[in-house]
Amino acid sequence: MNLYRSLTALGGAVALVATGAQAQQAKSCEIDESKPKEVATASFMLTQARGQQPPKRLETIRKVVKSLTEKGDAMANPAGRNYQLGKAFFILVDDSTTAPTMTRGDLGFTTNPTAPADLAVLADSAMRQVESAMPECKSLTGTWRRQAGWLRVTQKASNLFNAGQSDSAAYYAQRSMLLDPDAPYAYSILASLAQKNNDIPKAIDYTRQAAEAAKSDTVFNEQRRLSLFNLGILIGSRAEAATGAEQKQLAQESAAAFRSFIAEAPATDENMSTARSSMARMLSVSGDTAAVKATYAAVLANPTNYSEYELIQAGLSASRSGNDADAISLFKVALSQDPYSRDALYNLSASGFNSGQFAAVLPSVKRLTEVDPNNPEAWRIMAGVYQGLNKAEKNTKIKAALTDTLLQAYNKYEKMPTVVTIKTFSKNATSATLGGTIENRGTAAGSYALTVEFLDKTGKVLATQTTNVGPVAPKASAEFKVDATAPGIVAFRYQPLK
Repeated sequence: MNLYRSLTALGGAVALVATGAQAQQAKSCEIDESKPKEVATASFMLTQARGQQPPKRLETIRKVVKSLTEKGDAMANPAGRNYQLGKAFFILVDDSTTAPTMTRGDLGFTTNPTAPADLAVLADSAMRQVESAMPECKSLTGTWRRQAGWLRVTQKASNLFNAGQSDSAAYYAQRSMLLDPDAPYAYSILASLAQKNNDIPKAIDYTRQAAEAAKSDTVFNEQRRLSLFNLGILIGSRAEAATGAEQKQLAQESAAAFRSFIAEAPATDENMSTARSSMARMLSVSGDTAAVKATYAAVLANPTNYSEYELIQAGLSASRSGNDADAISLFKVALSQDPYSRDALYNLSASGFNSGQFAAVLPSVKRLTEVDPNNPEAWRIMAGVYQGLNKAEKNTKIKAALTDTLLQAYNKYEKMPTVVTIKTFSKNATSATLGGTIENRGTAAGSYALTVEFLDKTGKVLATQTTNVGPVAPKASAEFKVDATAPGIVAFRYQPLK
């Protein structure tokens, strides 16, 4: 699961992010920068400081800080005073040539002049006091928070995260949050780090904070959607492992996250189908079967308007909620789009078996074992289908033949020496990739030549590729990947392995 996306494209979006709703809120913010004279003078000097070279800028800011702090906190207009201090410290934070930590004396403080002072902490503290006293000014303080200094540490956190330097990434992510607690990226990085450490509760907490922070500006809409999707996945993983009332509660929370994602994401979002099926799964776990049906009702009403993948996901939602009739209808439409789709064949066969429609799904079961011959589950379904046919058959001669076929299929399921597990199949207009594992269930090491045929929707072979895997130790598995280049590939089948 990808909890976090790199910030490589972020720079252009951050010139200042106080757009839309922020700009509108700022109209009601009225910080008085004209009095007392120390505040008015500081405002003027800070405007000059932004255009000065670093040595002169630091000298100007030192004078501002000294003027605003030497009399303690007794100065009138504390919001105006703190706002000027916040601006002064953020001007230094934004300057990459300024050390992030200095002494208080270096900054113009007259008390405890030798004590260390963290610019980011000072900047955040000053602006927080403004935001606490005048919440309507949060958008204005945000324009100072989300400047070059914030972007620099956030980008560094991103780069370190991508480089696998977890401790350093966490440090800079925390710095990013300090400078701007209303931007989602740092929370997402910390969520990914927590997940990497298998601390799912902390990952959930940070992901929830990322989703909430992303509401601060429309520029974060994509990150909010990603956070909501991942929140549903993370809480859902906990729901699957829980039991009883806790499981139902977690499933409801997961479904709520997916529901929010679906409401906010465009219909073309790459995660939409997964979100729908995952929400349906969680609703089913929570016991809300009526809501499950609502998740795939639109697909069921107009199935030809949806892709094979969307149909299969909707069918799985129906199947998980016990609505096998709906599932079969959806899988059949998917199969009409791609008659050799392994996923459609498998799920139609399983749903047909579950609902006792043995004769109706026999053709799909047979094709499934041709497409995926080293999948023992395919042969288990076939054995179950023939068992169902056998029980209903009255003709003893036919019954005997069905028994023979049943036993053959069951033996393949139970005693298959080599198992192929398909994990990924991706396709585009000109190529396709199949990936998975080969498991050696034998007692000696084995080497395998897996030959894969890539098909169009009629079953015509468009490309054939063979990959050699092994030697694979007994009771062990090895991965494989097969690539093919040809226009029109929609499905695959592989030749049986012994």
